Amino acid sequence: MLDSLLLHLRAECKSAQTVKTYGDGIRGFLSWCQREDVPPALDRPTVNAWIAARLSDGAHQAPEGPPMMRVLSRVGTRCARRIAAQ
Repeated sequence: MLDSLLLHLRAECKSAQTVKTYGDGIRGFLSWCQREDVPPALDRPTVNAWIAARLSDGAHQAPEGPPMMRVLSRVGTRCARRIAAQ
């Protein structure tokens, strides 16, 4: 699914740095979910918990927070539609 999202971002003519930043953020989110034994749900509470954990771990800010919320929300919606269509 990550590859599909990154392809979508490239198709939207996002810069290489934007695609890299989003990819890194999503990989970080998935890593955190695994490390914390949290289901990788693409919902607001889970993503908010991830961002809060990053901030409490010493990140001064989470500049990708709101854009990452939109991306993760888009991925979640897309996944839900695919599952419903099956």
